[in-house]
Amino acid sequence: MNPSWNRLIEASSSEIQLLARDLALPEPLYTYAQVLAAFLQGDSEKLTAICSQMETDNEDVCELARLRLALRRRELKPVELQRIEELEFTGVLLAEKYFCLGMGWEFCENDTRAHASFLSAAHHYRSHSCPRKGLRAHYNAVVAESRLRPHKSFIADYQAIIDASRAIADAAFEGIALAMLSREFQIVGLLDQALHMADDSLMRLQVERGTIHYFHSLLHKAHVLIELGRTDEVFELLNESQLAPFPAIHAARLLLSLNLDPALVWDRELERDLLPTWKNRLPSLLGERPTVIGTSSPSDLEQTLLRLAYNGPVEKWDLIERLYPAGGDSLALENRFKNLVARVRKKYPSLLTCHEGRYSVARLPAVHDLL
Repeated sequence: MNPSWNRLIEASSSEIQLLARDLALPEPLYTYAQVLAAFLQGDSEKLTAICSQMETDNEDVCELARLRLALRRRELKPVELQRIEELEFTGVLLAEKYFCLGMGWEFCENDTRAHASFLSAAHHYRSHSCPRKGLRAHYNAVVAESRLRPHKSFIADYQAIIDASRAIADAAFEGIALAMLSREFQIVGLLDQALHMADDSLMRLQVERGTIHYFHSLLHKAHVLIELGRTDEVFELLNESQLAPFPAIHAARLLLSLNLDPALVWDRELERDLLPTWKNRLPSLLGERPTVIGTSSPSDLEQTLLRLAYNGPVEKWDLIERLYPAGGDSLALENRFKNLVARVRKKYPSLLTCHEGRYSVARLPAVHDLL
């Protein structure tokens, strides 16, 4: 692979902004650096100008530029994605094609094709020695799969992705994955732990401040704070998110604002702009029904078990005494405990672990250090 292309594809958001101003870059590398920079900034006007004034004759770059512009404008249709699927791309731009197709199918709410596209992108990035972008494509495939399999817990998957991001020293991507892991803990009611993870996510995403991922993490933290009843801390986060040029962030901010100002009315037209994770939260934020990934939300006793185990590892009988303070027959209590553990594991596989008779909740070392 051309090392110059490798450098651009693997670059962080801030590095891409610098490359986009490097007049020494040859074509079509220079044009594509500008395309990526404008896309990451959410600058549709600049993307439009680039597409109308492209000086490169590289058809792959031209197609990707127009596809990224359509993604930012939220104007994609399945027929256009199908046309691009049939085009022959070369080199690492083949991986870029599949990555953009994944985003496109995601927008069109076709998670099966989004999942397949992201998996193809991950394969081609890796084959062209782009491990950082390959990991991001794999992460997007996991997120798409989580929508296809809503009853499965993906905590272990996000933990594996975070470990991989550390191995390649990609702190920003670790922050992106931490936000999703925080969401998993929010869903099962471990809100204090979810908040710590959200804080850690934002800290790591400082290097990509201003990107859509940063603003999403910001609003996710605001959502957790709302559920904790700490609304006074939410307004500063919502104010900062107003700087975002992304329609998806604008829609999510207005959705959260409904929980702070009962006079506000939700505009259903904004739902098309929401990222999938915010579409999942929509019913609970509108007060329609709880947003859960499992078949039902955790009961009070199940949440108590998870909270106790999170501070573990905890011996089985210590948990039994705290869960059932009224006491009773030891065999009956042990059977009740086993049934409780079975229910939690059925709802949230991989969340509750047991080693040598001591129970704990799956966690990350970095998160553990925060608590």
